[in-house]
Amino acid sequence: MKKKRLWIALAGAVVLVAAAIGVAVALNGGSGDGYKLVASPDGGRARVVARVVQPEGYTLSEDSDVDGEEPEYYFEPESDESSVRFLYYTTGYGDSKSVAEAAIAAYTTFYDEFASSEVAERTLADRTFLCFDYTAAYLNAEGTAMVYEQSAVCYFPVGEDAFAVCIVSLAFDDADAYLDKDALDAYIAQACAAMNLV
Repeated sequence: MKKKRLWIALAGAVVLVAAAIGVAVALNGGSGDGYKLVASPDGGRARVVARVVQPEGYTLSEDSDVDGEEPEYYFEPESDESSVRFLYYTTGYGDSKSVAEAAIAAYTTFYDEFASSEVAERTLADRTFLCFDYTAAYLNAEGTAMVYEQSAVCYFPVGEDAFAVCIVSLAFDDADAYLDKDALDAYIAQACAAMNLV
């Protein structure tokens, strides 16, 4: 369910395009430089486009795909009290604004209760990127209770037709618990600060 929703956020077709032009990912051998995101901007030779340093207070999830052709890094909070479900990092292809707008359109049909901000350029933690945030409500995997999700999807352009992605996903027991803009921005800033474009 988690990966299905995230790939919808990357507008589905991005996966096929990425596989066609050869996305790869690898760990950096414990050198302390973090995790490599590798892509082929402009259809050129694959190269490292970003490094993700493990955010403080988070651990790399077993859901991460560190060896596949579609790079996915999930970091989950160490504290059981955190509202954060995960921080997510990957790469994608195409015009990031168009992909973001397609993602919003897909979410609108995927969720019964969905509200989104506009796609806008943001600057946080000295990083400039395109971003939208949303809230959505749906039944949990067991079908026993509602989940109230609040997430932000951030796109960092790399070259003309590639981007790195950072997603911050939170969950609450009630819609009244959704964070205000400043509180959400603090989580976004922390997540984005962990990713360094190269």
